[in-house]
Amino acid sequence: MKLQVGLMNCSPGWSGLLKQIGLPFRIISSNFENVEFSAIITGDVLDEASIERIQSYAKSGGSLLLSSRSFKQLSGVEAQTKTISYLFPRQDSLFSEIGLLDIFSECMIPSNANDLHSVDGKPTCFIGKWNGANVFVLPFDAGCLFTENRTTDKSFYSPYPRLPFERVSLVSKHSLRKFVTTSLEYLFHQRNLPFVHLSHYPGINQSLFAFRIDTDYAGGDEINKLYALSRKYQVPFTWFVDVKSQQDILSSFAEMENQEIGIHCFEHQTYEEYQANYDNILKAKQLFESNNINAKGFAAPFGKWNQELGQAIRDLGFEYSSEFSYDYDNYPSYPFFGNEESTVLQVPIHPISIGTLKRLGYSDEIMIKYFQFVIEQKYRAREPIILYHHPKDGHEKVLECIFEHIKHLDISTVRFIDYATWWKKRVAQQLNIDLHEHVLSMYCSDENTNDRIRITRKNETESMCEVQSLIPLDELRWQLTPEVHPFPNNYLRIRKYNPWISFIHLQDYIFSKLSSKY
Repeated sequence: MKLQVGLMNCSPGWSGLLKQIGLPFRIISSNFENVEFSAIITGDVLDEASIERIQSYAKSGGSLLLSSRSFKQLSGVEAQTKTISYLFPRQDSLFSEIGLLDIFSECMIPSNANDLHSVDGKPTCFIGKWNGANVFVLPFDAGCLFTENRTTDKSFYSPYPRLPFERVSLVSKHSLRKFVTTSLEYLFHQRNLPFVHLSHYPGINQSLFAFRIDTDYAGGDEINKLYALSRKYQVPFTWFVDVKSQQDILSSFAEMENQEIGIHCFEHQTYEEYQANYDNILKAKQLFESNNINAKGFAAPFGKWNQELGQAIRDLGFEYSSEFSYDYDNYPSYPFFGNEESTVLQVPIHPISIGTLKRLGYSDEIMIKYFQFVIEQKYRAREPIILYHHPKDGHEKVLECIFEHIKHLDISTVRFIDYATWWKKRVAQQLNIDLHEHVLSMYCSDENTNDRIRITRKNETESMCEVQSLIPLDELRWQLTPEVHPFPNNYLRIRKYNPWISFIHLQDYIFSKLSSKY
């Protein structure tokens, strides 16, 4: 049996999702052998030949991840159209550990739905048996949601009454990735198959820490103070330089040791037009080159991303960019321009900074509690911990507590380019896995990557090991899959009305009007 997923008539985002998860997959038509796939994912529309082939695969005991539209074509089960803002699974749900899943989309709820409850308490997906197969019926097309570019202001959880907020991706793609991972893992396990995926980190790491500086309008003294902190705690920073305001001190960035220097902008602006973005970034890049700085990374002002910006940074040859209006709190991925996958990797960060909390009147102590909560949540979920800061925001005591906490947890610290370069090699890796009598037979397109894999079994145990040609499962060291840090009881208040969003937007509007007069 091959441990791989088949994609039939799927939207392009599905391949991006599976690459992010690290699962072997293949795009297929209606002529395939049943033993070639542990599970099959279908798109919304199936032709007659595909329906016939899927029904045959189901009868053989296969596993299917379906949209409710395709399930209706296969089974005749009706579905009700409904707009869903977000999903927050119950504690007894299979998805209890995925957290809040923002959708804000029209969905189709199968009439036999039995899990993943919406805000009104009604189930939205069906998990069970159909025609001999294990089936998972989704109320949405996860591949389409993965490529969403809509943005909105979102509140983020805090132990303090005033909730911080930022304008970020409307769809919570990190929760979507967890949802799809959990769904496929369940389908593999229902067939008593191990669930095998590439590790999300190099070596034995199960998380990592990266720290980003957006140097907006900062002076030399403010920059030097942060550089001294980097050297004191031996945490390499990734600096995204506001080139117009710092063009006279660019040489000081070139002299920094063990840092990465990227471009933030020339004019501190993201534009709706391709050419305006291209010209703005090109001007910054030319000034970098005249100071012998080769920038491989880019981060847009205010975290704003649009397709015109994405195409401009692609055409200017950047390796990666980082904008939380595209994605946040997630593993890296490649954006899509329609059906075309970009060559510029997105490296998501946690979008709340000290500056955000400062505007809400947070003290140092409350800021520290906030970031400790974020770090613990992400560390236990084995997610990357990637934070950012502006030199003018100060509060170095908070930064020192963050770095000390990272050191206490013994988390590896990296620059953005280090993680991006490794991730690009990971995604390019072609992995084939066969299972025969409790032995995995593996083929890798690049045998020198030293990649690792994670294997889980139905009995809630897991094992991590290096990629190698033969892996006898009975000889591996197995341990219980660790529990994820529980969500606070009042977690859902982040989707209730937050008066500070309106207040701060009004404050910004008044300030901009007053500034324009002088």
